[in-house]
Amino acid sequence: MALEPEDTYRLNVWSFLTDFQKLKTKFIELARIAYHATKDLNGRNPSADECEKLFSGILLKSEIFRGILNRKYLLLPDFYQSYALAFARYVLHNHWPEVSL
Repeated sequence: MALEPEDTYRLNVWSFLTDFQKLKTKFIELARIAYHATKDLNGRNPSADECEKLFSGILLKSEIFRGILNRKYLLLPDFYQSYALAFARYVLHNHWPEVSL
């Protein structure tokens, strides 16, 4: 799914975009893992859309993203998956040249 303005808005409201800027290199590395795993599974270069689900799963298991979620005290755990997917879309669609190296 393409990045939508509401994804960026929601991420900005909860300061995820500020968190991304602070840890950009690490998040790009995680996105590359999703890219290469998807490439291996498909046998071809994937699109950003094809990497979204895997990358959001990687985010939810990663210490750095879990730490960010834990610092957002008022964000209910029920919304973690939704924010991970929005974050994955944001990173993949805005930094695709860096991810798809």
